[in-house]
Amino acid sequence: MFYIALCDDEWQAVEILTGYLSEIKRSGLQLESVPFLNGRELVHQYERGRKFDIIILDMLMKPLNGIETARLIRKYDSEVPILIVTGTVEYAMDGYQVNAYRYILKPVDKAYFLQEVRTILTSIARLQNKYFSFTNEKGLFKIKTTDIYYFESNMRTL
Repeated sequence: MFYIALCDDEWQAVEILTGYLSEIKRSGLQLESVPFLNGRELVHQYERGRKFDIIILDMLMKPLNGIETARLIRKYDSEVPILIVTGTVEYAMDGYQVNAYRYILKPVDKAYFLQEVRTILTSIARLQNKYFSFTNEKGLFKIKTTDIYYFESNMRTL
C-alpha cells in the first residue's frame, strides 16, 4: 500500500488530484491519498511519526507555503519524493532548496502528473522488492533488504 499526501489550501485542487490518482488505483496499485488543507497539518503528522511515500504540495499556501512545509518535513524525512504543484513559475528555483522531485504547473496536465506519480511508485516498489539471497544446508533463502537491520559474520559464516 502506498500513501500519498496531497496538501493544497484549495479543496477543489485536492479533489482534482485525488481524481487523477484514482486512475492509478483502478490500474491495480493499492494507494491511499490523504488530503491536507494546509502545511501545518501535514507537518504535524510527521511530528507524530507518520510517513508518506509521496508528498504533493501546493506552493502558495498560508500559513506555511510549500517550501516552508517541505523544509520542515525534510527534518523528519530526507528521502520522500515531493512534487510541488503551483500556478506560478516564480518560485521554481526554491524547489531545489528542498530537493523537490518535480515542479508541476497548474492547471495540472493529467497525463504528465500520472506519469510522474507512476515513475515514483515504480521506483519505490523496486526498492521494496530487493532481496538478499543465500544458501545453506536447507536450501535457498531470500530476505527483503528492507527487513535487514545488520549482518554479523563469524569466520565466513553469516
